[in-house]
Amino acid sequence: SPLGNSGVVTAVVWTVTLVAAAVFNFLFLFLLGMRMQRSLSRIATHDPLTSVLNRRGMQSLLQVEWQRSQRYGAPFAVIALDVDHFKKVNDTHGHDAGDKVLVAVAALLDKEVRDTDRVARMGGEEFLVLLPACKADVEGVRLAQRLRNVLARMSIALESGGPLIVTASWGVAGYGGQ
Repeated sequence: SPLGNSGVVTAVVWTVTLVAAAVFNFLFLFLLGMRMQRSLSRIATHDPLTSVLNRRGMQSLLQVEWQRSQRYGAPFAVIALDVDHFKKVNDTHGHDAGDKVLVAVAALLDKEVRDTDRVARMGGEEFLVLLPACKADVEGVRLAQRLRNVLARMSIALESGGPLIVTASWGVAGYGGQ
């Protein structure tokens, strides 16, 4: 009968609609979960103030480089720097000025290194630059000197007055590639 076929068609249409809605919802939730995971991963590995890696993120990359060096003999170097007299900047100009200094130093480091190098704020005013496939006594020292010179030419405009010149203490170490 014509009414019987109409009921079957309606049931099929409703079933297809419900299944399509369920699939759409599942995909939506899956994509949302992936976005949340990426966001949480970034929060766990990056410094919220400077947007460079944090200690946890850098330790993970150092472990990878260590393993690569152990397996293939690939050298790597690290540059450590500590902003000089940072407590005095905070005490004299305020914590907003201190934050501005940290952001400026991180941005300078991130801009001046190769795409394969990684910059991290290890804590406070301490930064680390990881240089994969570099020897410390050659490329590492050369880059540290260049970064020190670029930092010496940088001045940070403060709301409380004149420019602030930032200096840092530097060290270079390396492993592998003998």
